[in-house]
Amino acid sequence: MKRNRPIIIGDIIKDIIKRRNLSKGLELGAIYSIYNKVVGELIASKTLSKSLKDNILYCYLDSSVAKRHLIENRLQIVNQINFQIKKELPTSKIQIKNIFVK
Repeated sequence: MKRNRPIIIGDIIKDIIKRRNLSKGLELGAIYSIYNKVVGELIASKTLSKSLKDNILYCYLDSSVAKRHLIENRLQIVNQINFQIKKELPTSKIQIKNIFVK
C-alpha cells in the first residue's frame, strides 16, 4: 500500500507503544531512572534491583551503608522522586508512597 502523505515518526512510535502495550514498562523504566538520579551514582550502583508494587518502591541493595542512608533519608527521597515524576512524566498516575529497603 502506497501512502501519499508523509507520516511523522513520533506518531509511528506512539502507535507502536499503544498497540504493543509498552507504556507501563516505559513508565517503570523512567521511574527507576528517576530513582537513580535522586539517590545519586553511589547508591544507585549499590542497588541490585528495584521493583514497584502498590506504589511502594522495593530496593535491594548490597551495601549496609547504602541501606542505612536510604532508610534515614527515605521521606526526602520519596518526595524528590514524586516531584521528578510529576515534572518528567506529567501524565503518570504513579506516586510513590514509600521505599522498602532489603
